[in-house]
Amino acid sequence: MRSFFLIFAALALLCGCYEEHKPLKDTYVPKRHAQDLNNQAMAALLSENNEEALTLINQAVEEDPQFYHALMNKGIILGKIGRFEEALQALEKAISLRSDFSQAYLFQGVYSEKIDRRDLAQAAYAKAAECFLHDMQEHPLPQTALCRAIAVYLGTGKVGGLTEFNAVIAQFPDYVPARFLKEKILKGDRDYFMWWIAEQNNKPVSEKKE
Repeated sequence: MRSFFLIFAALALLCGCYEEHKPLKDTYVPKRHAQDLNNQAMAALLSENNEEALTLINQAVEEDPQFYHALMNKGIILGKIGRFEEALQALEKAISLRSDFSQAYLFQGVYSEKIDRRDLAQAAYAKAAECFLHDMQEHPLPQTALCRAIAVYLGTGKVGGLTEFNAVIAQFPDYVPARFLKEKILKGDRDYFMWWIAEQNNKPVSEKKE
């Protein structure tokens, strides 16, 4: 089972929906200690030390309440242990601090589905797709295009998802993850996408410095 997890964790890293972004011009710079706590929390989560991860991320948020990446990671950790309502509260706070937070909207969609709030999920997926499109205009990376395609698929279904995935493959023909996930759509394996997003906690989410 461990080897199975590692194989798909490697695929998740390859897909890179949650890779670290270059900072925007007005990006908030977190406190150094909060950043360290955030990174330690996500390392603990990778090691499946969920309670330690939650303790550390709570410390990071307490140290720097404006640190929206830490708030999103708090949502990821809470979601990992099944506390979806609390996860959504953390994500909402992150979004209130950064309204174009594409990654947070995608998690918001998934966790809303987990508690059967499909109305909220649909709105979150639509917003994620919109924000990922803006991210693409800033930094046209295959990982970002893939994330938008995933948001469109989860929000609109097979037809819209295939259209987006075909566009990603046309733009980035050598990008293997897009082809892999397209096959999952063709097989009707929507649950795989839900699993894949929920497991995107294997590296710290933080902003790179130039």
